[in-house]
Amino acid sequence: MNHFRTQRLTARRLLIVAAAFTLTAMLPHTVNGYLMSLAISGALLALAAMPLTLLTGTAGLLSLGHAAFLGLGGYTAGVLSHVFGVGLTASIFIAAVVGLSVGALIALATLRVVGIYLAVGTFALQFVVQPLMQDMDVELTQSTGFMLADPQLFGIALDSQLMWWYALCALIAILYAWLGWLQSSHTGRRWVVLRDTPTAAGVLGISLQRTRLGAFALTSAVTAAVGALSAYYYGNAQSGTYTLHLAILYLTIVALGGPGSLGGAIVASFVMIALAPAVEWCLLKSNLISASRAGGIETILVGLILMLSLLARGKWGNRSTHG
Repeated sequence: MNHFRTQRLTARRLLIVAAAFTLTAMLPHTVNGYLMSLAISGALLALAAMPLTLLTGTAGLLSLGHAAFLGLGGYTAGVLSHVFGVGLTASIFIAAVVGLSVGALIALATLRVVGIYLAVGTFALQFVVQPLMQDMDVELTQSTGFMLADPQLFGIALDSQLMWWYALCALIAILYAWLGWLQSSHTGRRWVVLRDTPTAAGVLGISLQRTRLGAFALTSAVTAAVGALSAYYYGNAQSGTYTLHLAILYLTIVALGGPGSLGGAIVASFVMIALAPAVEWCLLKSNLISASRAGGIETILVGLILMLSLLARGKWGNRSTHG
């Protein structure tokens, strides 16, 4: 019986992989430029959502500092390009080191707090990073933000939507495979034990400090690297991009996709990027809302989805409070 179940699960996974590969290959040739830009934005969201769902869902460490880490990556790329002439590939690795270092510091500073107190501790990073980014905007760019252009990733020029799409889909596949392996590894199992039964972790010889430090440092490094990549795609790194609203958007994606679910984070990212334009289009076509009032739809949807997702997953909320 278990053998047949395993075969069905394997067949289902192969079918999903085949469907994803087909969609990835065909999408640029079947949609217009606007829809392609939405798809690329969804891919960037997915890259940054996966480390957050790992941190919040698998490790049980609630974080409100995701936007700040994306900003650290974006501004690292901006400074490196503006001051030192460093390109995209090197910026990604340097941004990862910056994110890893700051994430480790946050882990050490919040070592003895859990639940909502941990979230507040990570949220404080937003109030540290945001003014620093604003000052850098004024001092280095005359408040225009860092302009980034002509990106090359490992020598490949990302000079079209097609190239960006294929590059991002390849990165999503690589990151999904790596983080999935990490979840099922000894490290991932320690995260789950610390999340579900923290009192038993000490008996099993699991170090709270090392485990939390590793989770924060690793996910922060990936997030900052994605921040550098995103800044190059949009061509600009500006403080107004990395706000609390962005952090809440990512928490909504995690809640919608299922905390700890890497595949869910990917699907939810594309759903979130497409939902607001789709709802706005329907409302405008039905004359239920004017174009001048359509801008608030995304905020309303984020609030509703976050609330409904958390209500539907009440067990996750209770579990996360144990750190």
